Amino acid sequence: MLFRSLASWFRLGAALAAIASAAGPRLVLPVIVPAPAALMVVLDTSASMAEADIPTVEGPPRRRMDAAVDALSTILRAQGDQPGWTIGLVGVAGRAEVICPPVPKLEMIEPWLRGIQPVVVAGEAGTDLASGLVLALRVLEGSNSPAKAVLLVSDGENNASPPESGMSLRQLGQAARALGIPCHSLEVAGQGGGEATRSGARGLLSDLAVMTGGQSLKASAASEVGERLEAFRRDWEHQRMEMGAPIERPLGIWLAILALVFLLAAWQRDWNRSRGFPKLEKVSGSDSQA
Repeated sequence: MLFRSLASWFRLGAALAAIASAAGPRLVLPVIVPAPAALMVVLDTSASMAEADIPTVEGPPRRRMDAAVDALSTILRAQGDQPGWTIGLVGVAGRAEVICPPVPKLEMIEPWLRGIQPVVVAGEAGTDLASGLVLALRVLEGSNSPAKAVLLVSDGENNASPPESGMSLRQLGQAARALGIPCHSLEVAGQGGGEATRSGARGLLSDLAVMTGGQSLKASAASEVGERLEAFRRDWEHQRMEMGAPIERPLGIWLAILALVFLLAAWQRDWNRSRGFPKLEKVSGSDSQA
C-alpha cells in the first residue's frame, strides 16, 4: 500500500498544510460594536415642574425639574466615554424649542441642561408634549446615525389645547414608528395634585412607547428617577449594537508550523526505524516460539 507507515501519513499532512499555508487563509471573526446613535431629550419646562414634591431619603422634597436634570446629567456622564453617541435637547412648555442640537460631549450640553428653569409664557398655558416630539423627530430625521431615539421627561401633564403642532401623540407615534425611531418616556410623578390630568397623559405616553418599541417609565422619588433613567440607558446601549467590521487573523503561519511539526514527526519515525528498533509483532512472535 502507498501509505503503510505512519511517517508517510505525516509527510502527507505536511504537504497539505504547506499547500494551505501558501494559499494565505484567514480566520474572520465577527465583531459587535455600538452603532453611531443620536438621542433627543424632550424636557418638560412648564411651571408644574417647579413643584417641590419629589421625596428624598434625607432632606426636604426636591423640585421635579431638579430631580430630572440631576438624573439626566448622571446618565449622560456615564455615556461620556462611549464613541459615536450624540444627544440633543428640546424644551417644551406651552410651545417647544430646540435648546441644543445633537452634540457628542456632555460638556457641550450640560450648561444648557443646568440652565433650564420652569417657565410660564404669557398667553401659552399648559404643556405641549406633542410639539416637543415633532421637533425631536425632525432633528433625528436629518441625522445620519443609524440608531435614533427620543426620551420625553415630564411630570405627566400634556394639557395644551390645541397642540401647536396640530398633531396628537398617537399620530406622532405612527410617524415615529414609520421612521424607526423608538419613543421612551419618564414621568417624574410628584405628590402634588393633578393626578387625573397626569393619568390621561400617562396612558398616551404608554401607548406611544408600545407603538414605537420604547419604554414608559415612572418615578415618584428622587432615587427612582436615577434608577429609571439608568435602566433606559442600559436598554438603549443594548438596542444600538450592530455588526462592526470583522477582525481577520492570518492562518498561514500556523499552517506552516503545523507542516513543520508533521515533517519533524516523519523524520523521527524514519530515524527510529533506521536505528533498528524491533517491532512489537516480531518480539511477540519470538516469545511464542520460545
